Amino acid sequence: MAETCGIALVRALREVLKEAVRRGVPRAAAEDFMYGHIKVELGIAFGLASFPFSDGVVLISGFGKERIFKEDWLKVFEPASVKEQTQMIVKGSTK
Repeated sequence: MAETCGIALVRALREVLKEAVRRGVPRAAAEDFMYGHIKVELGIAFGLASFPFSDGVVLISGFGKERIFKEDWLKVFEPASVKEQTQMIVKGSTK
């Protein structure tokens, strides 16, 4: 869970930040915006904040999820997939 999903998502966030900078957003502004939002969003998503996501966040995050994630991405938790992932780690290769 942590490596297959969590770290993959964190690495994608790093790519998002790099792409924003490549497209002209000043790095300090991109970092402040990303880090500030991520802290609040993690708190809301994990029930640590006393308020929900806004309607706009729910709308646009659904839009993003449909375009970023494969429909069956949760199959990484199927026992056969977990076994395959474990073997990849042991072998040091995805092949």
